[in-house]
Amino acid sequence: MTKKEIKDFDDLYFYVKALMGYDESQPLTRKMVLRLKGLGKGKLYDNNYQKDRGNIGFDIILLTLKMYNGDIVTGLSRNTFKNDEHKFNYILKICETHMNEVYRAVEKKKNSEELNNLTVSGYLTETKTARGTEKYKEIHKEKETKITNEDLWGDL
Repeated sequence: MTKKEIKDFDDLYFYVKALMGYDESQPLTRKMVLRLKGLGKGKLYDNNYQKDRGNIGFDIILLTLKMYNGDIVTGLSRNTFKNDEHKFNYILKICETHMNEVYRAVEKKKNSEELNNLTVSGYLTETKTARGTEKYKEIHKEKETKITNEDLWGDL
């Protein structure tokens, strides 16, 4: 794992500990840690016996838990659980349900930000965009104008 992945997993780990109501001296069980690590890979547990079915980062999982924190807290207060394992499975089920939605939203936002990095003159501030930037640069290479209200609204 890279340093970023380790940091993201640590953030996720401590957030889940807080959701579970654990104090600083209580660790998550080994089974819980393997479930968290396997969640982004599309597996029940992180192991070498199954192929990875996905590659969603720990930051997306953490973002999903934060976005649906209200649902999780409400569900935890309304339901009774046999043990901590059952409570943990409830939290992860909510996360699994919404994880792909959050992933798509984050990717859509990244793509739109990359498209917004095109300037009016046609030069790029970043190299990666969702559309064909070479064609855009060729068409708009000569144009270095400021857009005014008249350009936008015409003769209304």
